[in-house]
Amino acid sequence: MLRDAAETARSRPGSAWLAAWQHASRAARAAIDRALDSTTPAFEGRIAREVLASAPDGTLCMIGNSTAVRDVDTFAGTSERLELVGNRGASGIDGLLSTALGAAAVGERPVLVLIGDLSYLHDIGALHTAQRHRISATVVVVNNDGGRIFSRLPQSRMPENLQRYFITPHGVALAEAAPLPGVRLRRVAPEQLREAVGRALATAGLDVLEVVVPGGSSAALHRACLDAASRDLTAAMGRAA
Repeated sequence: MLRDAAETARSRPGSAWLAAWQHASRAARAAIDRALDSTTPAFEGRIAREVLASAPDGTLCMIGNSTAVRDVDTFAGTSERLELVGNRGASGIDGLLSTALGAAAVGERPVLVLIGDLSYLHDIGALHTAQRHRISATVVVVNNDGGRIFSRLPQSRMPENLQRYFITPHGVALAEAAPLPGVRLRRVAPEQLREAVGRALATAGLDVLEVVVPGGSSAALHRACLDAASRDLTAAMGRAA
């Protein structure tokens, strides 16, 4: 039904109102990209953009909850050439790998998973089942040492409880943990992500790519990037007015 509505909207003649919104959207996309490229070190938002940009047309992309889905929505741009799916699960982290690998088991197209470290650790047993059944998929795990989404939510104003009860850091270096038989597990630097994801998706088997980001500064980098994009966008729209 939504696809039909979108097609109907596309078929209608343009208007000045629509043109203005499209111009603003393009300007916002360019401003976000410039802010992402200049924000160092890389944070979850840039990783979301790089991961989706590396996927070939038609890829089924399973997007994790909390930080992952928000960063895809904010930073990754349009994704009409891909199919994005999700699964809420219990507490947002239950069964995400299992859902994605189940989809990979019954389809012929590439499957790409973007999830956080807690979601990965919670459902890591799914990889053993997938390997036994020769399922192919590429899993990108953003390791920021815990549930960093809470650094962006009202819980961040409770510093005495934030780390212990909400962020729950685990201290696990995934690429250095016990090897999983039949799973290619390696750590990838953010600047190598596009090449690594593209190569993994083109290769049969299970790949897990760990990308480590500085969890402690994650929320600050997120805010700095959006503030920079907002200033750039304001300036660009002012020049166009």
